[in-house]
Amino acid sequence: AGPVVAAAEAGAGPPPRRWFHVGGDEAHAMGRCTDSNIAGLEGFLVKDVVNSLGLTPVAWEELRLKKPEELGVVAVGGSTETIVMPWRLGTVRRVIRRGHRAIAANLENHYLDSSYVQNSVNVFWYDIAAPRPGVRDEPDAPSCQQPAWD
Repeated sequence: AGPVVAAAEAGAGPPPRRWFHVGGDEAHAMGRCTDSNIAGLEGFLVKDVVNSLGLTPVAWEELRLKKPEELGVVAVGGSTETIVMPWRLGTVRRVIRRGHRAIAANLENHYLDSSYVQNSVNVFWYDIAAPRPGVRDEPDAPSCQQPAWD
């Protein structure tokens, strides 16, 4: 892990630093690179690299909301310390339900690089506890009105 930790430390920037975004949204199985291999590599990055630097890992929804569920647990290093950012098909409820903190980054609401007509200021703020059209949420999810990490 030595050179990987050194590279991550250099990329983390100067102190004070607390979070390190590990991505996780562009890894797709192909050939000998299986979903299991990808989850293992992601778990190594989270647990053995980012955590060893004393930083909190942050990742897109794809890192944690994998199928089968066990691959998501492996990808976050077996811990709930990773802050997960649901942006496309995931929801804050799904993330919190798995014990993680969440940063809402919904594609339809928060992407400022899209058309102003498509993503105007009036859609930026929304009720994260409300169902999203076209996204099936899990039953019996906790309310998102109060942060789950307080």
